Amino acid sequence: MLTSVIINGIDVTSYVQSYTYENVYGDAIAQAELYLINKVTEVLSLDTNLAIQIYRGWVTPTDTIIFNGYIEKYMPEGGKIRLVCKNKLWSLVRTNVNRTFDYQIGTELGVISEVFKTLVTTYGGLSADGTTVQDSGTTNILQKFVCNHANIMERCKALANALNWQFYYRADTDKVYFEPQGFTSNPNSLTVGAEIIGIPPWNFDNTEMANDVYV
Repeated sequence: MLTSVIINGIDVTSYVQSYTYENVYGDAIAQAELYLINKVTEVLSLDTNLAIQIYRGWVTPTDTIIFNGYIEKYMPEGGKIRLVCKNKLWSLVRTNVNRTFDYQIGTELGVISEVFKTLVTTYGGLSADGTTVQDSGTTNILQKFVCNHANIMERCKALANALNWQFYYRADTDKVYFEPQGFTSNPNSLTVGAEIIGIPPWNFDNTEMANDVYV
């Protein structure tokens, strides 16, 4: 597996000793940790908030981008420098919005998906459009949605919880997605004896099963 690391537009791959990347789903913010040798300071002035991209591939080191975000913090550790990085959703945490969305005012008309898109693009500075933000329809309309100097991430979570939807960021498209849970399915089928070698050991756990539910 080939890897390429770009920080603030500078290729620092040769200075990377190791890195770990945590791929998460839902509204969690993905994180990457890297260890660079100290000589990286000869080509780059490290600072927080610098943009960082991590690529990897089997043919070239830039086949696929797997992480796109910013340096949250960096710490010297002996002869190395440890970087802790967050993906682009992190920018929603650091940005506040002060606006009241009213269904009778503005272009959103109380549609939850439109309010989400405005928060992410207009106020959050990220990319989202009609292909990544699904239409929530006019059944559930927000009469009023108050953002009183609140960080955008918290307000986006409130919208997702109202619909029981999910949102996430994809580095390969550089876009934010907002959709019902389970919206995207995997078209690939796995077959025992072909893709699956043998039958996997199954674990059965019914500790959270409810036989009767009263509302």
